[in-house]
Amino acid sequence: MATKKVWVLAIQKKVMAEIDKTLLTTLFEPLINDYKKKYIEAKPNKKENYIVNFYCKFYRGFFYLCAEYRAEYENRILEGFEEKFARLEFVDSNTYNLAYFRHTGQWWTVETNVTPQFCFETINGNPLFFS
Repeated sequence: MATKKVWVLAIQKKVMAEIDKTLLTTLFEPLINDYKKKYIEAKPNKKENYIVNFYCKFYRGFFYLCAEYRAEYENRILEGFEEKFARLEFVDSNTYNLAYFRHTGQWWTVETNVTPQFCFETINGNPLFFS
């Protein structure tokens, strides 16, 4: 028996250039440093999870803002874990979709086709992204 062949549309993902990565990294560096000063404690409460670092990372066509947590209490499952709290999806040069990570475990897009500067201002002033 012969198999039925069908046409499938293959969507080409756009690749983020190194200059776009550099732009995003330098743009969000002050925000990351501000979060480090604001949320990392000198003497953390060792009875619950606490933040030890903020950083950014790239994965495929996405730019993530992340927080690294540590746990030192007795019943812990993991010693540390990463939590992504904001995501910029690359659309085109200087154009991104902005999303935050919901409590349901899914990314929720709040702005589409916006500039990195607009994303920075939105993340900086909105408690949806990190509070």
